[in-house]
This record gives sequence, C-alpha cells and structure tokens, in this order.
Amino acid sequence: MNHLGFAKVSALALLALWPARADELPPAPANPNPPMLGFFDGAKALCAARSYDAAHLKAHPQQKVTGIAFAYEPFERVAGEAEPQPMWDQYAGTGAVFARIVVVFRDDPRAALGAADCRAGTDAATLRCGIEGDGGGFTVTKRPDGRYRIDNPQGFSVEYPTADPDEPNDGYRYVAARDDQASFLLDASAGGLCDTRWE
Repeated sequence: MNHLGFAKVSALALLALWPARADELPPAPANPNPPMLGFFDGAKALCAARSYDAAHLKAHPQQKVTGIAFAYEPFERVAGEAEPQPMWDQYAGTGAVFARIVVVFRDDPRAALGAADCRAGTDAATLRCGIEGDGGGFTVTKRPDGRYRIDNPQGFSVEYPTADPDEPNDGYRYVAARDDQASFLLDASAGGLCDTRWE
C-alpha cells in the first residue's frame, strides 16, 4: 500500500464500522477543515529540516542520523486518487494531521520515511506524533527563536519507500534515543529532504 494513502484508509476504515442501513447515512465529518493544533496550522505547509556536518558527527560518534526533516502539506497525491487528498483526519474529534518524518543514516544515503499522526501536545508550542503501525513516536516543539526541536525519548521507526527485504539494510530502521539522538534541532526549510515522498 502506498503509505500516503493512510489518511484516506483511516477515514474509510471508520466509515466501514458505521452500521450499514439503507435508510441511514454516516454523519458529516467532524473536522471538514484543517485543524489548528497550537502553533501548527493544518491549512499551511510546514517543513523543518537539518543535515549534520562532519564536525557535528565527529563530536557525536554514536549519532546514526545525518539528515532529518519533519514535513507536512495540507493535500498530498495518493495512488488511485485523481485529486490530492487532505492530510488531516476529518474524523478525529480532537484534531489530527498526517505528516512525514524523513531520516538519512550514516550507512545509507537513501531517505527513509515514517507516517506520523500528529495531535496537539500538552502546551500550545508542542505536537505529539506517533508513527503508523506502533512505530514509536516523538514530539515537535516550536521554540521562541523560530526553530523546531524534535524530542525522541523512546525512539521511532522509519522505512525505505522501495524496501527489498532480500537486500541488507532495507526495510525498517530505528532512530534510537541512546545513539545521541534524544533530540534534534531543526530550521524551517524547503526543498531537499522536505520534498521526499513515498513512491
């Protein structure tokens, strides 16, 4: 399944649970418009990214991540759909958006991705994000200086979009906090890792 189809699949799965009666239609979506989640405006694209230089990686020899991005767009192309699909959960009563976390590791130049379900955090500056399929999670905080911090207390997983299980290092990868990766400081960005998508 194309991972960008997860928003539509989630919505359709909820509809499938609705009692099937000919004289009854499911209720209108709870959130037909993109939600505001603290600092995060679901109607606007956002990307924060960072590529680590040789000096940083030398100072943090355990760090496996050489590049990372958190990216969101209100509408994305989904396989099998003629029109771009909304990347917010229309059926989440508390408001939720679907974003991408993009990671490049020291031992592989390809970008690995995770489908993140993000909701409002405990304060207006923070989002709580979980990776689809019990892949762990992280928080995204907008700092007063305009930068973004990803906190990774327990780790999260990502995967290569064209993974071949018969090849080494393909499939799922884990971003472990213990590898000097408990947090990442990112800048607002565009292009580069921000444009990475599932094929």
